[in-house]
Amino acid sequence: MILLLQILFWLSVIAIVHSYLLYPFLVKTLANRQQVNQDVYLRTPKSDLPHLVILLAVYNEEKVIAEKLDSIFASNYPNGRFELIIGSDNSTDNTNAIIHRYQSLHNNIEFVNFEGRNGKINIINQLLERYQLYTNIQPNNVVILTDANVRFTPDLFFELAKHYKQATVGVVGANVLNIGIKDSGISFQEQWYIQHENRIKYYEGRAFGSMMGAFGACYAIRANLLCPIPPNYIVDDFFLTLQAIEKGYLAIKEPKAICYEDVSDNIWEEFRRKKRISAGNFQNFVHFAHLLFRPNGTAFA
Repeated sequence: MILLLQILFWLSVIAIVHSYLLYPFLVKTLANRQQVNQDVYLRTPKSDLPHLVILLAVYNEEKVIAEKLDSIFASNYPNGRFELIIGSDNSTDNTNAIIHRYQSLHNNIEFVNFEGRNGKINIINQLLERYQLYTNIQPNNVVILTDANVRFTPDLFFELAKHYKQATVGVVGANVLNIGIKDSGISFQEQWYIQHENRIKYYEGRAFGSMMGAFGACYAIRANLLCPIPPNYIVDDFFLTLQAIEKGYLAIKEPKAICYEDVSDNIWEEFRRKKRISAGNFQNFVHFAHLLFRPNGTAFA
């Protein structure tokens, strides 16, 4: 029994060292041997950039939704090349009224207020079905999924969309940077963690084309790769990323596609959130377990 406990202890130590030290070093080394994707759209007046659909599920977001919409329409992406579809999960504050006000100013906003409480994944699934985003589409259409509390930079759309000139690119993750750093709580630790995850995802995408899940805060996916998310699943971004990888597409991260999200400084709030994410990751791990047996970088990642 003592020997068994010793083996278990050292395997646990090795697993921690691998996750936080060895794996990041290996993927960085492998990534540096690969060239950055050069087959991209150029920022020219005649560039045939893909049409973008921004998909947004909201619930009681009156504190952030106006700033979110302002950041979307401040984009320098060509006019007429993007549209916004919003689904409200029966918001009870001023969220819907704010969205209606922006609808009167912009003709490329579609808005649906769903009855009852559905949850984010069910809202997304219903929007996908309502607007046939994965059936009635052009081959190069791209959908950007994002959260209401994430502010876009003017170059974000272009930096995400430019990679879709390469037919094998399926998912492009944004570079989510944190703001609202406070001296109290865990703001600095959380900021370091997100930066660390951003680097690892970038290296995974560059080394293998197999970024292990885009940050749900903001990422782009080729429209023909969208599919209904199982209703009991928790982490939709990981599911859709692995779905694309399973079909042979690349999942990469673009460091220049910058957007901003507030950093949490409450350790118990983050603990609950990460427990939920971890549970969702295990759901996806079981669903896509067969990817472990492919002799490629995806299995290693």
